[in-house]
Amino acid sequence: MILRISAWIGNERGTHGDMPHGMTLVGPGKKCPQADPRLGCVVSGCLFVNYRGMDSHSYGALLYTDLIRRFGEDLVFFDAESISAGEDYVRELLTQVRSSRLVLAVIGPDWLTATDGEGRRAIDSPGDWIRRELAEAFAAGVRVIPVLVDDAILPTAEVLPRDIAELGRCQARHLRRREFVKDLERLAADLVAIDPELAGIEARRRPRSGASLIASTGSGTTIQAAGDIGGRTNVRCEKAAGPAPTMTASTGSGTTIQAGGDISGRIRLVTFLSIEMPRMVRNAIVTVLVVALLGGATAAVVTWVLPEFAPIYKTEFLVDLSAAGADPSEVEESVDSLRRAMGNSGDDDAVALRTFGGECGSDGNTTQLVGFGTGNRDEIGDAVTGARVTGAATLLRGVIEAAADFHEPFSQDAKQVNRIVVVTRNGIDACDDDADFVEREMRDRLAASGLTVEFRFVGYRLDDEHRSGLDRLAGSADAPPPVLAEDPEELRAALDWIANVEPVLRSASEVVDILNPVSEQVNDAAQAVVDGRLDVAERTLSAVEPVTADAEFDNLGSRAKTPETVEVHDRALALRDRQRNAVDAVSALLEVAREGRPFTAELAAFRREADLYNTEVDALNTLLARLRAAGPGGRR
Repeated sequence: MILRISAWIGNERGTHGDMPHGMTLVGPGKKCPQADPRLGCVVSGCLFVNYRGMDSHSYGALLYTDLIRRFGEDLVFFDAESISAGEDYVRELLTQVRSSRLVLAVIGPDWLTATDGEGRRAIDSPGDWIRRELAEAFAAGVRVIPVLVDDAILPTAEVLPRDIAELGRCQARHLRRREFVKDLERLAADLVAIDPELAGIEARRRPRSGASLIASTGSGTTIQAAGDIGGRTNVRCEKAAGPAPTMTASTGSGTTIQAGGDISGRIRLVTFLSIEMPRMVRNAIVTVLVVALLGGATAAVVTWVLPEFAPIYKTEFLVDLSAAGADPSEVEESVDSLRRAMGNSGDDDAVALRTFGGECGSDGNTTQLVGFGTGNRDEIGDAVTGARVTGAATLLRGVIEAAADFHEPFSQDAKQVNRIVVVTRNGIDACDDDADFVEREMRDRLAASGLTVEFRFVGYRLDDEHRSGLDRLAGSADAPPPVLAEDPEELRAALDWIANVEPVLRSASEVVDILNPVSEQVNDAAQAVVDGRLDVAERTLSAVEPVTADAEFDNLGSRAKTPETVEVHDRALALRDRQRNAVDAVSALLEVAREGRPFTAELAAFRREADLYNTEVDALNTLLARLRAAGPGGRR
C-alpha cells in the first residue's frame, strides 16, 4: 500500500506522540558526556541496540560488532555484552536508553507478531522489554532509527501500542543479507551525519598507516644505529658537509634504527626490519603474493562487478515432456501456453529451459535444452516445440537438477528473484515418489549455490491422486499451492500471471518503497511549517532527495507488455511527477513562512497537490488490487 500524503496538515493534535516523526525530525537526544576528547564517549549506552531475541538477535549482534569496530565498545550498548554480571539490569537498561544518542531498533520479519507464553503478541504487553526500551527512548526525546532486516516491513503506527506508535513514522534503514556490507556503510554514514561528533571518534579509531622515513632538510648531524640479528649494534655519526645531512643506508639482515638530527636539534627516527633470505624462498613468496593478488582481483570481480550485470529475474522453466499417458493435444497446449507467456516476460530477464521425461535411472531423463540467457525467447520456443515426448514422468529428478542449474561456475544471482516454474501433466514421479528425499536434495543443492530460489508449480489436467502428489511436492519446496488448470485458456492465464504479472507487481512494490519515504518527509516538513518550526522544516526538506529510480522504472517499463501492465507503469510515472510537485509546493510554503508573510495561499496549493497525489495513489492501488485478484486463487 502506498503511504498517502494525507490531508491532516493544519489540524489540531492532542499530544506530541500523535504527530508524525521521521528520522530527520526526532531530536538527537542527550549527548554522552566526555571525560577527554581523545578518549571519546565514556558512557556505554551512547548507541543503543534494541532487538527482539527470538526475531533479530543475530543481526543485532552483527550490528553491535560493526559499531564497536567503528566507534569503540564504550560507545555502544548491547545488553548481552554491555551489562556486567550482578548489575541491576532493569536500572541499567532504562538508564542507558534514556541517555543514548541514538536507538537502533532492529526489526525482523517476526518482530511484530512474536508471541508470549500465552499466545498473545509480545509487543502488546507493557512488560515487553523491546516496547519498554522504545517507549523510554521516545519519552526522553531520543532519536530512533528502525533497522529492517531482510524482508521485514516497518509496522504502521496503527498496529503499534500508543506509547511507541511514533516508531511507525520513523524513517527506516535496511540491513539485507545480500547487501550487508553496503547497508552497514550507509547506516554508519547516517549516524555520522546525524551526530558529527561520531565522525571524529571513528576517524581516531581508524588504523594508521605504517611509519615512513621522512628526510629533513638543512645542515646538521646524522646519527645512524643499526642492530643485526646477532644483537650487535653499530652506531655512526656523520657531519653533513653540504646544506643537508647525509643519510647512509646499511645492508644486511636485522633491525635497523636510523635517526637524523638537523641543526635546530630536531630528530627524525625510523625503525625497520630487513631479513635476508635465499633466492628460492624469495621467488616462492613473490609467487604466493601474485596468486593472492590475482585471487583478490577475481573475488572483487565476482563480488562487485558481475552483480552489476546480473539479470533482474532469473527463471528456469521445467516442462513435462514425458510420454506417460500423454495426449498429444495436451502436450501441444502446454507448449503453446509457455511460448505465449514468455513473449511478455521482461527484456532483462535471464531464462532457461529444462524438460523431464525418460527412462528411470537414466542420466538423460531430464535435460537442460537452453541455458540461462537474455534475449533467448525464440530459442526456447523452438527447443520446446521440437523436443521429443518420451519416457516416464521423472518429475523429482527434473526438480532436483533444475535446482542444480543455479549452481554453475560464476553463476549470477538475480537482482530480484531466482525461480523455477514447473509445468507438469503429472503430480507423481513414475520412478520415485520420495518427497522427503527431494526436499533434502533441493535444500542441499540450493545451499551449495548460496542462492534463494522460489518455486512455482502449474499442474495441467491432473486427477485427484496427482493433485495430492503435486501438493506434497510444493510443500517440500516451500512453494505456494500449485495452480491447477483444466483447459488451455486457464493454463495460458496461469503461466502469464506467474511469468509476467507477478513480476510487475513486485517491481511496482519496489517503486512504491522508494516513493513512500519522500511522502513522509513532505508531510513532516509541511506540518513543521504550520507549527512554526521552520528550522525543522528546512532540515527535513534539505534531506529530501529527488526520486529518480531510473533502474526501477526502466525495469517496470520493460515488463509493460499488456494494457494493464502498461497502465501500472504509466500511473507509477504520474505518481512520481505528482510527488515532485508536492515537494515544490511545500518548498514554496516554507519560503513564504521564512519571510514572515501569511502563507494561506501556499498552504492551499500544497493541499491541492496532496489531493492530486492521493488520487493517483488510489488509482494505482485499485489497479494493483485488480491484478492481484486476477491471479491464481484470486490473490489480494
